[in-house]
Amino acid sequence: MSELEIIRDSVREFVESKIAPSAPIIDRDDEYPREVIRELGRHGYLVPNDVYDLRTLYEVEKEVAKVSGSVALLIDVQAALFYAPVKKHSSFDLSKIVSGDEIGAFALSEPGGGSDATNLKTKAEEKDGGYVINGKKMWITQGMYADLYLVSARTGGPGAKGISAFLVKYDECIKRRKIEVMGCRGTGTAELTFENCWVPKESRIGGWEVPRYGLKIGRLAIAGIAVGLALGSLKEAQDWMKSRTAFSKTLSEMQGLQWYIADSITEVKAADSLAVEASQKFDEEEGDVVVPMAKIFSALVANRVIDRAVQILGGIGYAKGSLSERAYRDARLLRIGEGTDEVERNLIWSRINQVKL
Repeated sequence: MSELEIIRDSVREFVESKIAPSAPIIDRDDEYPREVIRELGRHGYLVPNDVYDLRTLYEVEKEVAKVSGSVALLIDVQAALFYAPVKKHSSFDLSKIVSGDEIGAFALSEPGGGSDATNLKTKAEEKDGGYVINGKKMWITQGMYADLYLVSARTGGPGAKGISAFLVKYDECIKRRKIEVMGCRGTGTAELTFENCWVPKESRIGGWEVPRYGLKIGRLAIAGIAVGLALGSLKEAQDWMKSRTAFSKTLSEMQGLQWYIADSITEVKAADSLAVEASQKFDEEEGDVVVPMAKIFSALVANRVIDRAVQILGGIGYAKGSLSERAYRDARLLRIGEGTDEVERNLIWSRINQVKL
């Protein structure tokens, strides 16, 4: 058995015992799973293999998302969007982020711009040997509970060249407002307002390359979440087809539904293969195009596959309490977060000559 298979089996066991029982509660009560985060940290799954083993990150996300898109998204934020870029571009001690004793959040999007990220308005002005940050951030996952924020703010002129990245500790100068969301509930999504937040000079850890790097890893994490959500719903649909009888035969004997499953398995297999390739080519030139390919394709596949699962389940799939109903709402975020479908297509087009066929 390979090391990856051992990790996958270990994560699978953890997911079934620690995450699956609480997943419906997290969604129903919009409850942030603080103790689950600590447990993930204690077992080394919150920042899998220091994140830089991207195949491991992908596999962990996939296994967790089979039962909870919310918890999988929190791993994405903690490991890919926060830890990876801060670790790469600074020497800050992030041991408490790895252990889950501290929570990190990625503060890039703003009320006036999500996809147009380099047009951000939040400002960081030099003052008293440091910087004073003023502005608003929007749609910040874990924003309600973060101890540390990776904040993108403008320190220069327009565009990406005028952006700097800061590591900011939570303080009273940061006002947090909870945002109710359709899916991936319990993730502490927030609007943040920075009001004259002074940070020391060393809090600036780089420029636009910092959040850009986090987004690239985050896209691979999203692919893992997408494939995991699809697999979880597929299993629920197949189990239902075996047990449900209609017109004197089981649903699994009906050719139309058999085709739904055949198409779904084919698409998920293709998405999984593309994502694995993206994890392997991440640091190569081709990785700049394969990663957004994996992100957009897996997200589209997840939405199609889960929609079919809900159709197979019928009223049960539409009712609260089914895994597929929850996954249906969770999966919709995947076509928006870490770059919308349209942004991913632009990235692919801009690097089309790097595609090797």
